[in-house]
Amino acid sequence: SVTVEVVQGSTGDVAVDDVGFHRCFAAAEECMADEWQCKSGQCIPAGKVCDLVQDCFDNSDEDSCLGNCNFEKDTCGWDTEAAYDDFNWMMAQGQTGSYGTGPDAD
Repeated sequence: SVTVEVVQGSTGDVAVDDVGFHRCFAAAEECMADEWQCKSGQCIPAGKVCDLVQDCFDNSDEDSCLGNCNFEKDTCGWDTEAAYDDFNWMMAQGQTGSYGTGPDAD
């Protein structure tokens, strides 16, 4: 299946984000000895597991890695309202202040 998140702007423009291809393999590949098999059946080099980069289409190479956190689901254990600091963090999403700034992906 293919999933696409689309947001329509105020002037009729459309932004496409978070495109995903899910279970696009007819059958699981047979991985080589130096490869790791993703939940989707895809094979990737074993050294690319838990490297903070999504190499599997389904992100299973990063899903269960200890110490990896991308702030998508929670605050990764950070105290968001600590009494001893000057900042209170909050989860949010949105556009950056000007075109061409900010990360290419979340």
